[in-house]
Amino acid sequence: MRNFNVFNLGEGEYFEIRVKSTLLDIKKQLEGHKIFKIDVFLHSNNSEEYLNECHIINTYIKEIFKGEIPATTYISNDPAFNDDVLFSCQSNNDNSIKINYKKLLNHHYTTIEHKDGIELISGGIHFNESSQLLSFQRAFDFAEQLLMAEDMNFGNLYRQWNYIPSINEISDFNNSSKSNFEIINELKSIFTDESIYKNGYPSVSDIGINLGGMTIDFMALSNYSQSSTLYIESEYYLPYSEIAKFLNLENDEIWISGSCLNFEPTKDIEKQTLKALDETFKLIDCKNLESSNIETDKNNNFKTGFKLIKAYVKFESHNQEVKNIINSVLPDTNCIIINTEFYNKEKLIELESFTSL
Repeated sequence: MRNFNVFNLGEGEYFEIRVKSTLLDIKKQLEGHKIFKIDVFLHSNNSEEYLNECHIINTYIKEIFKGEIPATTYISNDPAFNDDVLFSCQSNNDNSIKINYKKLLNHHYTTIEHKDGIELISGGIHFNESSQLLSFQRAFDFAEQLLMAEDMNFGNLYRQWNYIPSINEISDFNNSSKSNFEIINELKSIFTDESIYKNGYPSVSDIGINLGGMTIDFMALSNYSQSSTLYIESEYYLPYSEIAKFLNLENDEIWISGSCLNFEPTKDIEKQTLKALDETFKLIDCKNLESSNIETDKNNNFKTGFKLIKAYVKFESHNQEVKNIINSVLPDTNCIIINTEFYNKEKLIELESFTSL
């Protein structure tokens, strides 16, 4: 079973010591588990500090995990409540599942082998070139190489994150001026062809980041037939937007992005948060699952399956209120709150989540 655990950076006088002790504690607390993915959220003051902190963390990950280095993604978004660094770990303690730790050039990634196929966990593919356009192009190109190394293509993706620096910044592209958000979406169409998405598009999140270059992170499944797309109708976005992927694995999983959810034209953070939760629950309720030909146990409380809620919040002043609302609705779920900027300037919050049926 896929497990999620969240760790704050430990106390100490020096950053290096705090990182090393935290990673050792993670390994100890998850003893008996195979850690295959780590997301690292960093509060860095400038680019130099960010790159130095990434280097330190990466050095200790290699030292501590040795031949079992997880796929790792570094994200320069501020963790809530003044945490310097936040680690979100995915692991599995099922001995019947084989986890492989691999490397393409200098990029570490993992694959998971089970009876339903092979999963590819990419980790963050990151480039920081002289222009954002070049960074975007190199990231997509390497992502394609990584997929090809495992006999897959972009059509195998079921979950994707695009971490976009200065998401609303205007750059020159194709003889016109466009935001970085618009550029990455045009590049996606250049690198991918609609015909490869035999089982629908992946669940995608476009997240603004503070520092560093363009980063692509994704998960893919070799067996097309084991995944399907969930849809929901809503007055707040286009009907039948592809916002979630269901994986028909041993433990049925649903990955929900926040790309199309969570928007209500109000400046009230409580209303936007409750609407985001409401639409998330509508997406996975029995009626909606059955309309997508997914069998469910109507006696189960679907809320108990949530393992992770990640809330991207625009204003730091809203962090505690968002946390209180989510904890009151899903008290047993890991909740990560990250401060970021949105392409839609009226949006105050965006939720993404993972749940199993």
